[in-house]
Amino acid sequence: MSRTSTDDSPGWPWRYADRDGAGAADGARAPVAYDEAFDAAGQLRADWEPLVAQLRALGVDELRRRWEEARRVLYEHGVSYDAGGGESVARSWNLSPIPVVFGPSAWDPLARGLAQRARLLDRLLADLYGPQRLVAEGLLPPELVFGHPGFLRPCAGIVPPLGQFLPLYAADVVRGQDGRFAVLTDRPQAPSGVGYALENRIVLARSLPEAFRDCGVQRLATFFRTTRDLLRQLAPRGRDNPLIVLLTPGPYSATYFEQAFLAQYLALTLVRGEDIVVR
Repeated sequence: MSRTSTDDSPGWPWRYADRDGAGAADGARAPVAYDEAFDAAGQLRADWEPLVAQLRALGVDELRRRWEEARRVLYEHGVSYDAGGGESVARSWNLSPIPVVFGPSAWDPLARGLAQRARLLDRLLADLYGPQRLVAEGLLPPELVFGHPGFLRPCAGIVPPLGQFLPLYAADVVRGQDGRFAVLTDRPQAPSGVGYALENRIVLARSLPEAFRDCGVQRLATFFRTTRDLLRQLAPRGRDNPLIVLLTPGPYSATYFEQAFLAQYLALTLVRGEDIVVR
């Protein structure tokens, strides 16, 4: 393919230079990955039409200018992460200038499936720290549960407030060549990412306001409002304004930016373990 000025050329940011995998080093064709924006016939998917229309109207030069501005905002906000953890140098946050679009036909079943998976894991924890019927009925091997270092024996019999064992859940999701989603990894311990997602949304909404207006983007405010309300419900009863804190390992945490950002956004106090006293 030659790079031309046409809307669908590889020079434009929403098209891959080589979609069918031709040109591999060994001459073999790589498996065709699922293309989020274009169908098998090369036609733009309906859910992407409002976004691509806005990108075409802006043009490459304006899009590039806006993206440079977005990168400057990310730098000024101090958005960073440390992929290696420990005390290694924090890296600047990389964000694609083109958001990925999920229409209702793709997003709704994915959201329902993840919600169902979260409920299943919550009930699984409730059983393992409660009656342990799954073990008694042979559905889970005892050695798998009791031999796992993450199983906290002293917590057996403890029921958390509201009876909710898994208040926050995340998952790594991938889309296969057939377009179907699959969960690669469950992240029920201390899932990170919501703060980065919020920062991504703020920056992209600022750099592409027309696209956010025309695409009817689902807002994130409801999720954060629900999270804050849940934390207040978990606080001891009879307190109108309970003190709620967000626990952080400290500045050397790989996602310290997110922890500080969420504490500020949710109006919580950011504390380390040594800041807490048990009375």
